[in-house]
Amino acid sequence: PVARLEVVEVKDGPFASSADALRAHDGVLPVNTMLLRKRGGSREDWYMVGRDAVITTRDVRDARAVRGQPGVWLTECEPNEDGSKRLSRFIQTNARSRLAVVLDKQVLAVPTLQSISAWLPISEFASEQQASDLALLLRSGELPAGVTLQAWRQEQLQ
Repeated sequence: PVARLEVVEVKDGPFASSADALRAHDGVLPVNTMLLRKRGGSREDWYMVGRDAVITTRDVRDARAVRGQPGVWLTECEPNEDGSKRLSRFIQTNARSRLAVVLDKQVLAVPTLQSISAWLPISEFASEQQASDLALLLRSGELPAGVTLQAWRQEQLQ
């Protein structure tokens, strides 16, 4: 297995549970969608997202940790030329759509992109180390999933 980051369109959500998401759609997922969860502290949200990625790990030129608001660190990625073109086309045709940043089928963040910028915000963290760790993973491309990724995920989810 590999660590795979994808940016996909959010079709609906958040929902408190996968059952709530299915109920909202008469028990049937629309074609080319899937349900993914996002964990944050004691809370769990579910999102209905498109199956086709707008960009993936392969489209990342660079990634970095930057200070956000007080007490918040962000991980941002810079798409390569192909990724930037696809992201620009998506934003132009889907104004104010939400995107889900997904790592191995788990939602990390759901930013609303209103304009095209060189750097795409991926996720918020309480510590610089967590933001830097994710930036390192993104710069490394698709990696064999192993102990390091599993340990990072456990820290990030707590």
